[in-house]
Amino acid sequence: MTTLFDITLLVARQITKIVERAATGGSTTTLVDTIGLTQADGHWDAGTLWLKELGAVAEVSGFAANTLTFTPTLLAAVVATDLYAVASNEWPYTELVKAVNMALQKVGPVKRRDVTTLVVSTVGRYELPIGVENVCKVKVFDPTDETSFYWSERWEEEWDEETGAYVGYLVFDSGAHPKSDGWYIEIQYLGKHLPVVLAEDIISPAIDTEYLMWLSIVELYKGFGLQTYGEDSRRIPQFLEEAMQHVQDMRGTRRTMSAPVLRVHVAGS
Repeated sequence: MTTLFDITLLVARQITKIVERAATGGSTTTLVDTIGLTQADGHWDAGTLWLKELGAVAEVSGFAANTLTFTPTLLAAVVATDLYAVASNEWPYTELVKAVNMALQKVGPVKRRDVTTLVVSTVGRYELPIGVENVCKVKVFDPTDETSFYWSERWEEEWDEETGAYVGYLVFDSGAHPKSDGWYIEIQYLGKHLPVVLAEDIISPAIDTEYLMWLSIVELYKGFGLQTYGEDSRRIPQFLEEAMQHVQDMRGTRRTMSAPVLRVHVAGS
């Protein structure tokens, strides 16, 4: 599965020069490469370090004598043959993450799930949790036994706007409501992708990785790139145009979840 680690590294490879090699040594706060890290002292300061074996991303706090010093401290030490990638501070990691999250909000809906609704045997109408809409599947399950569950097809998604509040409900057909107290209702629905923050956070497999990479690059250049380097930079407008063309070319082939045919009733209609 594609993670935030993966997508930020893919973006970095496209927009800047990076060194990708195997370390010759290190510790929990340093990485040494006597062959690949031969640049002048300070060259990688404030840059971004991707540690592939550990799936971790770190900020370079200093560089001297073939050695990157980084934060935060790792749980396991870097050792010889560990693969890494390092980029300069030209494009800060925080801006890469911001661009990826902006792109995720523009890709379209992805399948999500909520498992916070507790079954009450006498109830057939449940208020939808905050943020849940466009319900596509409903599963009723016993949290103490993973083999005890069933998929319900006798329900409607209902929205009440009469009170001035936009409130959604999951309404089971008469006699079809869950009758086992203590069970839970898993609601699968289509919504915006959750923000990705940690390097190990997973990108929905419904989103094409290459498409997300180019869209993230567009967001990065339109935001941080133009604000920092300005339109006078010769390579910003050119690369932005190329990235936007890639996005346009892939619009018809990107993999995202299509909207379901919903059974929706608006109260009062």
